[in-house]
Amino acid sequence: MSLVSIIVCIYNTEQFIPKCAESLFKQTLEDIEFIFVNDCTPDNAIQVLQDTMEHFPRRKSQSHIIHLEKNGGLENARRIGLANAHGKYIQYIDSDDYIEADMIERMYKMAVDTKADIVACDLVIELAGNKQQYITEYVSTNPSEWFRDMLINDKSNGFLANKLYKRDLFQKVKTYIHPISYLEDFSLNLQLYYYAQKIVHIPTAFYHYVKINSTAITASKNRKHFEDIHEFWKRAIDFMKDQGIYEQYANLIPQIQIVQKADLILDTKDRSLRKTYRNMFPEVDYHQYTLHLRLGQKIVLWLIEHNLYYASSLLRWLLITKAKLQ
Repeated sequence: MSLVSIIVCIYNTEQFIPKCAESLFKQTLEDIEFIFVNDCTPDNAIQVLQDTMEHFPRRKSQSHIIHLEKNGGLENARRIGLANAHGKYIQYIDSDDYIEADMIERMYKMAVDTKADIVACDLVIELAGNKQQYITEYVSTNPSEWFRDMLINDKSNGFLANKLYKRDLFQKVKTYIHPISYLEDFSLNLQLYYYAQKIVHIPTAFYHYVKINSTAITASKNRKHFEDIHEFWKRAIDFMKDQGIYEQYANLIPQIQIVQKADLILDTKDRSLRKTYRNMFPEVDYHQYTLHLRLGQKIVLWLIEHNLYYASSLLRWLLITKAKLQ
């Protein structure tokens, strides 16, 4: 059994996999199992990965490539990777990102020394034009706040890859028939944060989240994103009810939903989708949650409430233009 299993799902990241793989193979921790899941990638990423492995013969013997017969999406690929992992701890890494050389050793040592179920670190978002954004992960000193903080998904973020997990946690996690490809990290982390007995934070940005290829503000959301957000909340609410904690957090759900709705409406360039999902979360009156919204979110919700879809497209263009100039 390895100390840590690193699971990397590969789909259409030929351009980024060499840097990602090199950062993994150069880790200072020796006892690592590397599991690469080929989710039927249409590019040459697997061959590039294999070529990179040749430069690290010791790591090549620790590596396994699982070839899926059909593309099932990231959530499915991660499950298969986990089912084939043997490490005491699990680390997910996205195949277009990279990590610092001592990340796994530092995270593992912290987990062992503190007997933590989850170790979280900070991360750096790599943007176009050599711009960077430092993201500080937050872990409360009060364990009773961990699930709530993850549900709010603000200071404690739902990103999987900047966290090391004790393998035993996953034995408690519920799996779902309908996979999602949006908010899938958030969905899994809600369960993991609920079951964790101890979570610790290392205030160092070991993880580099590369968004050069498609920045979030310019990436256009499609119908699947809107469908996935409904599935996400079905999962989350069912989970909270199963654990008997729904009433405890019910008042938080509408404010989170209205922020997500505003972001989705802003992030799609398809006016017909704005019309279709204008009444998403119909039970939530956004006027009650304006304190939780940014100015752009408030404006776009007001515009679609008044059927001003062309104006909402103009607002999106203005926000994208502003972001590019910054």
